Amino acid sequence: RKSFIILDNLNNNIYELDLKRNILKVLIGSGRDGKGFTRNPSSIIDYENKFILFDTDNYFIQFYDSNFNWINQIGGKGNSLDSLDMALSGTLNGNNLLISDSNNDRIKIFDIKESICNIFISSKYKKGILKRPLKIVENINGDLYVADRDNNCIQIFDSNFNYKFSLSLNGKRSSFRPSALGLINYK
Repeated sequence: RKSFIILDNLNNNIYELDLKRNILKVLIGSGRDGKGFTRNPSSIIDYENKFILFDTDNYFIQFYDSNFNWINQIGGKGNSLDSLDMALSGTLNGNNLLISDSNNDRIKIFDIKESICNIFISSKYKKGILKRPLKIVENINGDLYVADRDNNCIQIFDSNFNYKFSLSLNGKRSSFRPSALGLINYK
């Protein structure tokens, strides 16, 4: 079908629209406690004919089938290994979902197939350590780029999660506060 999905964080709904921008239906409605409802949907990822929703204000990441039927969720408010606090976005790395768990100052790795969660990077600034990571993307070589808001830089890691280097504007970390990023792969 030819349609697209809109995440509406004002009304806390997720809509399917046709190409003429008409709402076809509400796919996920507003509500607390997750389980098929959302508050402040911030990102969605297509994975193996399923959808992964970052449900920021419910502190969950929810999983849906291709028809947007709820399957399960991970997270819940807190700072334990299984908890989240302001998970705005993530990216896929094979079967691993890399999660920007912003208010916990960490990137988490969730193995989708095994349902196992680990911490990739966390805590105070030094090279390779994050503070308020807001967005993570992967380039065609497998390098990971993290918008590290409170450290005023983009930190780059290799595909094995080893720190490579940081980027800032004009070499001045204090004049740069990245909130998101995207990569353009030129041919």
